[in-house]
Amino acid sequence: MELIMLVTYRMLTGEGKEECEDSALIYDRGSRELLHGGNGSTRIEEPCIIAIADGVGGNPGGRDASTFAMNALLEQFSDLEVPFDAGQIRDKIRQINCDLVSYSSDLHEKAHMATTFTALFCCGGRIVIAHAGNTRLNALNNCFLKQLNTDHSTYQYLRDIGDYEASERCNKSEIYSFLGGGDPEGLRRLEIKVLEKDQIPEVMILTSDGIHEYVKLDDFEDLMADGSVSSEQKTASLVEMALENFSRDDKTVLIIERNGRQSGC
Repeated sequence: MELIMLVTYRMLTGEGKEECEDSALIYDRGSRELLHGGNGSTRIEEPCIIAIADGVGGNPGGRDASTFAMNALLEQFSDLEVPFDAGQIRDKIRQINCDLVSYSSDLHEKAHMATTFTALFCCGGRIVIAHAGNTRLNALNNCFLKQLNTDHSTYQYLRDIGDYEASERCNKSEIYSFLGGGDPEGLRRLEIKVLEKDQIPEVMILTSDGIHEYVKLDDFEDLMADGSVSSEQKTASLVEMALENFSRDDKTVLIIERNGRQSGC
């Protein structure tokens, strides 16, 4: 049975910002949606790609960088009939990174524009996850959230090596791996993970840090586990909770339901 995904999304521009620097892509043989705002839901079938990118806010051109990454993804994977291969995906994303660096080098004030990147490539009953930065992919697992990728942040690195004191003093939004940044070596770590058919969760949630850095884990889990609340309502509640906790960043959330099933426990 081929994978069918119901993707429910919501995006909101951060307070005081002229434009949203987040980009999202929902792409299959029948449709392609490149998003920078709004809300809605789309049902797609494999082969398909679902991705988000969060333009790095400390560098000019964040919106340009995240949009470039999504458009380059469409170009590199224009033929969805060609099966996705983890090695091929790795090579093509590294090429997108080099192309972004080359493109931005002529833009002077935007020469160091950069973006995070998390994508799901669905084909042949399995999913390949590709990731760099601190956009986050969670799975709903027995009413709890399980992170499927790694935050490539200084904060997480320090905690991983056991230096908890330094982790509390560092800039928690600082990341060490991304696309662009004026140097191909900025992509210090490209995480590739394959989920076979029996490993694919029923519900996954893609978020930018404007959501997951501001919504308490317990509140996030309680909301996602509530089967009486629609996915559309859940995306609205997550954005509202982030706002209540003073998130001024752009906010993006995609709830991905396998075979279109309502999320909850």
